[in-house]
Amino acid sequence: MMVKGMEFALEIITATLSPIVMMSAVGLVLLMMQNRYARLKDRTLLYDRYYNILKSIESPEEHLEVVTKIRNMYLNETRLVKNAMIFAFTAIVFVIVTCISILSQEVLTLDLSSLIMFSFILALVTILITILIMAISLTMSVSTVEYEIEKMTYEIDIQIIKFRE
Repeated sequence: MMVKGMEFALEIITATLSPIVMMSAVGLVLLMMQNRYARLKDRTLLYDRYYNILKSIESPEEHLEVVTKIRNMYLNETRLVKNAMIFAFTAIVFVIVTCISILSQEVLTLDLSSLIMFSFILALVTILITILIMAISLTMSVSTVEYEIEKMTYEIDIQIIKFRE
């Protein structure tokens, strides 16, 4: 009797292993996205401060426009990463539904195969959307940095340093 119970437990564990590994992978991606989100938010706030400093020292309008554009570019990236994180969390919910459905099917001997497949497919689709959004965000990031390097001039940095003195 004990061996049969152990076999049943192993069968359940084996059945839920793929979704659990998938949930772990999505968790790692979420960790990366949270770090990226924090960095983007910091850059957005930094350029917001730059704008306020430049405005207070009556900097030329073109400097204010450059800083505003860079801040907005970082803000748009931040929104994209936030949306990707929402999709990743949704994927985790679908993976959990998949695991619970597998457990319920095994323990309660119900036929939940349609629900299992549907929730697993939804998890995969939301992960795909997450990856696509992150790819767009990374592309935007390159554009933002290129623009930042091109437009941020030595003169703006000098004005900010003078203001702090």
